[in-house]
Amino acid sequence: MDGNQETLKEDGLVLLALVGMKYPCHPKMKEAVKECQNAGVDVKMITGDDVSIAKDIARECGILMDTDEDGAVITGEEFRGYSPNKIIDEVDKIQVMACSSLDDKLLMVKTLKKRDHIVAVSGYSRNDVLALLEAHIGISMGILGTDEVGKENFGMFELTLNLAALVVFFLSAVSAGEVPLNSTLVLWLNLIINTLASMALATEKPSHGTPKKSIQRQHVDKEEPLMSHVMWRNLLGQVMYQIVVVLTLLFKAKSILGFEAKMANLTDAEEIKEMKAYFIKERNTLLFNAFLLC
Repeated sequence: MDGNQETLKEDGLVLLALVGMKYPCHPKMKEAVKECQNAGVDVKMITGDDVSIAKDIARECGILMDTDEDGAVITGEEFRGYSPNKIIDEVDKIQVMACSSLDDKLLMVKTLKKRDHIVAVSGYSRNDVLALLEAHIGISMGILGTDEVGKENFGMFELTLNLAALVVFFLSAVSAGEVPLNSTLVLWLNLIINTLASMALATEKPSHGTPKKSIQRQHVDKEEPLMSHVMWRNLLGQVMYQIVVVLTLLFKAKSILGFEAKMANLTDAEEIKEMKAYFIKERNTLLFNAFLLC
């Protein structure tokens, strides 16, 4: 006896049950890993857990297929102990790195980039920040991203508007000696169009409602230009269309709006001046709406 507490016997005990703790794998994780692998994406798991736990999780998720493969499972300490040349040679074989630190994750990302790979890192803790920043693509878990196709469409939309406006204003200034839209109207034009485009981008479903299409698309090389040939073709076609429409309205506005006949019948200088001012307002309103609707 120890005070009022009774000590337990150390012999003659009967085992009733064993309780084990297991890290649950997300139901869709294995399917997501398989889709990445089918698309040519090599999935690696870097964790701070010990080797046995890391192996079980990786096997359940479909990341680790052959546990006997040499170099497939290592610890962060082993990885750090490699020479610079060996790290570069062995990094592609590694599927699971256990007992790793934030420096190990960062070293892994830097090494994969040296191998000329496009590296994406997902993480949810402060220990992943350096690796997320170093990677080409950093995915913070729990934060939804936007679809790349939507970004490309938005970029084309912005370039079309600004390039068409630049050409129209330049030709107008050179030929007529005036700019049809002042800075206030241009700001309003950008505000309205950008707001509508942003709303369209924000409400667009990712990958047209089928997430599998996104990963199955042909990968774009990192050296490829931001604007593809198809995008330039569509962009220049739309720009030319806008330029033709707006310039036609700019130089034919008098006949289109019926001001030629009205001004031909005027003889008083003051009335002619007022009519010209009124015509300019009507013409600029027409051009503003043409830019907005084309």
